[in-house]
Amino acid sequence: MLPETSKVTLEFHDFDFDINCQLKCTDMGYLKPIVYSAKINFGESYLYHDNQYVGIVMHQIVEFGIVIIENSVYFVGDYIFTNMAGPVLTTFLNEYKLPLPTMASPFHGQNT
Repeated sequence: MLPETSKVTLEFHDFDFDINCQLKCTDMGYLKPIVYSAKINFGESYLYHDNQYVGIVMHQIVEFGIVIIENSVYFVGDYIFTNMAGPVLTTFLNEYKLPLPTMASPFHGQNT
């Protein structure tokens, strides 16, 4: 249905992601985010396509998807992000490990 060589551009202006959360420390020392509210606003968005008719249909599908995402995050975003943000935070913080570079020893023949 879509031509393979068509140029498709999706633009977002004034994208806003608002989250109200608290970080708690577990017994193992990991941070667990507790999300109280989350809101997403895609602002002004538009989809450009080379073919005008395909562009209109795709724009309506994308707009419908944006409305679904915004409403879903408003109602169940706290539950979703509370359960999903923990693994993302752990990965982002390198599983709570800090790599230290190897430094040269001031004493010859000794490991640092």
